[in-house]
Amino acid sequence: MRVRELYSWDTPGWGLFARQTGTPKGSVLVLVGRPGQQISVPAVKEAANRHLGMGVPVETIAGSWLNAANLDDRQGLWVLLFGAFAVIVIAVSIVVSNLAEFVRCSRQITALSVLSGNRTIYLSTAFFTLFLPLAAASLIGLAAHHWLATPMTAAPIPTARPTPGRS
Repeated sequence: MRVRELYSWDTPGWGLFARQTGTPKGSVLVLVGRPGQQISVPAVKEAANRHLGMGVPVETIAGSWLNAANLDDRQGLWVLLFGAFAVIVIAVSIVVSNLAEFVRCSRQITALSVLSGNRTIYLSTAFFTLFLPLAAASLIGLAAHHWLATPMTAAPIPTARPTPGRS
């Protein structure tokens, strides 16, 4: 079963021939460890380079696919870095703008706080002019992120693969 799976992943066009031998023959060599033990990949690469030359490619099964996936993952980190920087700049500009608006309106609130006799008017004004708009923008941003990004990052729906040899 495992050999058939290997055949479906990465084999030359002329097929896969499996045999247990101590002397390898052919263009593709698959090393399988004993049950419960793993083969040391660096040791296999060192032995292949020493005996067969540096031009012989040695990799784990689907190793080239893993390298490509890691490259995509690394490129995604750049997007995260630039996006985080942009969000920080936007958040600082929103805070400065809202604080400036609050300072501008606070002169008019001073008279109201003297008439009402308590200073909680400053907290309620700050809540409605600073916190509420930022919280609303955050919730709208999270909803947009969920709607736009979740289909791109969700795992694909598994499909049934036909088993080789069965119709």
